[in-house]
Amino acid sequence: FVLLCAFAGVASARTIYVPDDYAKIQWAVDSASDGDTIIVRDGTYYENVRVCRRYRLILKSENGSANCIIDGRKSGDVIYLEADGARIEGFTIRNSESFYTGINVLSDNNSIIGNNILNCYWGISLNYFNNSTIIGNNISNNYWGIALYYFNNSTIIGNNISNNEHGILLQNSNNNIISDNS
Repeated sequence: FVLLCAFAGVASARTIYVPDDYAKIQWAVDSASDGDTIIVRDGTYYENVRVCRRYRLILKSENGSANCIIDGRKSGDVIYLEADGARIEGFTIRNSESFYTGINVLSDNNSIIGNNILNCYWGISLNYFNNSTIIGNNISNNYWGIALYYFNNSTIIGNNISNNEHGILLQNSNNNIISDNS
C-alpha cells in the first residue's frame, strides 16, 4: 500500500508549458499542483509572478536565461516566492518597481539557479526563513545584489554579483555558506 501511494504521488506530477498550456506564467502557477514543473518557452513575458501556494514547484525556462525573460514593467516584485521547496531556474528577471525585488523569497527550502537578475532595487531578497540555495546567478545593475534578513542555513555559491551599489547584505543571519562568488 505504501509503495503504491508513493508511485501515485510521483505519477500525479505534471509538466506544464507556457505559452502552450497557459498563455501567462501566472496562470500556469495558479493551476499547478504539488510537485509540478512549469517549463517556460523562449520569449519575453511582461508580468509579475506570485508563487504563493504552499507546495513544491519547479519553474524553469526551456532554453536558459538568454532566451527567456520575465519583465516586471517597473511594477512590484518580478517574482514573489512564498511557496516552500520551489525552484526558479534559467530566467532573465528584470525591471522591478523601485524598492522592490527581482526575486523576493519569503519561504523555506528553495533553489534559485542560473538566472540573470537586473534593473531591480533588490536582486534577490531572502527574509525570515531558512535553508535555501542560490547558485550560478548573474546579478547586476541593481541597488542591492543579494540581501539576507534573518535567513539561516543557506548556501550562496558561484554567483556573479556586479555593477550593483552593494553586493551581499547579511543582517541577523547565521550558518550560511557564501563562497566562490565574484
